Amino acid sequence: MPVKVTRREQDILMISLDGSLCAGMELELREVLDKELATTKKLELDLSNLTYISTEGLREILRAQKIINGLGGSMTVRNVNREIMEEFEMIGFVKFLNIE
Repeated sequence: MPVKVTRREQDILMISLDGSLCAGMELELREVLDKELATTKKLELDLSNLTYISTEGLREILRAQKIINGLGGSMTVRNVNREIMEEFEMIGFVKFLNIE
């Protein structure tokens, strides 16, 4: 499964993404977010195994940030590889995402 969910504490949700976040996988991520975010105060996205991200995938990350902000929570993106970080920088995601 390319989207792996691990809830470490009651209000902390960690999602690990593997492979490519593109058409199809982005729908899987959307389903998980729609199901889990209502009870989450802190969302952590682990991108250590993500090798590619499409515009659909970028849109889902942006959507997750907007939802968690609206709930008064926070989101952290961890372990971003060089290629994906370059995309984040190019489109301005580094200005509003908390990236570690």
